[in-house]
Amino acid sequence: MNSRKSKPPLSTRSSNDRLAARWVREWLLVAAALLMLGGGIGWSLYHDRQELEGEERERLSRRASMIDENIRRQLFATNRALESIRRDLPMLKRQKDSTGLINDRLQALVEVMPGVRTLLVYDAAATVIATNRKELMGWNFLKREYVKVALQSRNPAMLHLSAPYTTALGAFAMTAVKVIADDRGQVVGMVGVTIDPDYFKTLLHSVIYAPDMRVSITHSDGRLFAIMPEQAGRQGQDLAQPGSFFTRHRDSGEQETLLTGIAYVTGNEHMMAQRTVKPADLLMDKTLLVSVSRHLPTIFADWRKDAYEKAALFGLLALIASVGLFLNQRRQRAYARVVASGEVERQLAAQALQGTQDLLARAEELGRVGGWEFDVETGQQTWTKAVYDIHELDITLHPTVSQSINFYTPDSRPIIEQAVQRALEQGEPFDLELEIVTAKGNLRYVHAVGRTDLARRKVSGFIQDITERKQAEARSYESENRRISEQAAALEAERRAGLAALHLMEDAVSARTRAETMTATLAKQLDELHRWQQLTLGREGRILAMKQEVNSLLAELGQQARYASAADAETPK
Repeated sequence: MNSRKSKPPLSTRSSNDRLAARWVREWLLVAAALLMLGGGIGWSLYHDRQELEGEERERLSRRASMIDENIRRQLFATNRALESIRRDLPMLKRQKDSTGLINDRLQALVEVMPGVRTLLVYDAAATVIATNRKELMGWNFLKREYVKVALQSRNPAMLHLSAPYTTALGAFAMTAVKVIADDRGQVVGMVGVTIDPDYFKTLLHSVIYAPDMRVSITHSDGRLFAIMPEQAGRQGQDLAQPGSFFTRHRDSGEQETLLTGIAYVTGNEHMMAQRTVKPADLLMDKTLLVSVSRHLPTIFADWRKDAYEKAALFGLLALIASVGLFLNQRRQRAYARVVASGEVERQLAAQALQGTQDLLARAEELGRVGGWEFDVETGQQTWTKAVYDIHELDITLHPTVSQSINFYTPDSRPIIEQAVQRALEQGEPFDLELEIVTAKGNLRYVHAVGRTDLARRKVSGFIQDITERKQAEARSYESENRRISEQAAALEAERRAGLAALHLMEDAVSARTRAETMTATLAKQLDELHRWQQLTLGREGRILAMKQEVNSLLAELGQQARYASAADAETPK
């Protein structure tokens, strides 16, 4: 008895081979569909991340620039105030009670200058001779490092800015000083101002738009001057550490940088915009550094959530497609064992293909992405259903390339025409975001991507409807611009009000000085009048007698009396 199994008939083996080949094609088709869908989703996520990062960089840079501009105005105002005090000191010292006048002048300036705690006038030995704070009168600050630097420089034009420190009154602040030089260039004194960090904290807080933001001002020596939100024990911290954002910005030599990395202050990963505050037309020996940062993971939190959701959806679709195809092919295998008819095989294949096409259509609908292909040789163009849906065009129509391009708006049409032309002639790929007007007249934004297969002489790609995202971006950008404009207007109004008050106070002080001078002149004239009164006192009787005698002589001559009566003589008072 022959124990070998008989081989299946040739026709059965041929049918099984055709069925296996078809299954391989089905798997390749599903893999290609999933690859296209995954590529579209991946590209969309990558594009969204790049756009989000670019927007955040722009926001941080704008806020750093706003703080920079405000600090520049504050430094100019401080410099003008010190020069004004230095200019008026000789005149004020010539007045009576000159110390009181100078102290009043300093107090008036402090009241109208935001961010200023104390104004001081020093002699050549760095002893305070005038100040708005009486408790500092007579103090000597020669041991302060910024005083030594200023006295050694002997440059009246230089504004010397100290590193942050704890003042003699126990406050944390910075001091700016300018030397006073005589005609021979010798230093005869200094004028100084103590800058309060609380004013700058208000400024820093005004630019915060997210809870994870950190905004700070640092001295060029690396000492932290002010930070918002406030963090206990951070003021005065030395940020000039290897690898810190401060050190990286300083070593770059650039006025403005935008960096990512670990923040030395918080120990977290941040994106930070930094600007060096050093006005070109203001001579300063030190500078300030403005830093505006956000927690990097928080910036991309919503994007990561969206990426996880899309990845989960893609994985679910891939699982459904794979399981569905596997079950379908298993059923086909069962049918093939009992049905040898070629017609049944064609029907099963048609069902499997239809299922795959339905799956691809559902995937396109979920991702709002459609594929297209153009045959250069025949001029025939093929669209998937999603592309028809995006253009709101009847699927029975078959538009040409020229008709497809006409869907784009007049502004977008030249761009897509040039891109398609370069793709046909040079094989150059394109990746564009443009506007179209659908067959129903609706404006839509689309993301169009195309690649050229020079060997097959075909151009293919996909198009995605991004209208909702563009509209959301426009609303967000408009809202952000409106809020920034309101903040800028408020800061400008505050600056103008401060300058106007400063000018009024300077006019008031000048008017007071002139009034005191006029009072001294009037007192002198009253002294002269009093001396004249003393000289003429006691001669009233003689004057009256002489007037009577004149009247008598005129009467004898027949003329009218010159004096009506003796009462015309006025008695000095």
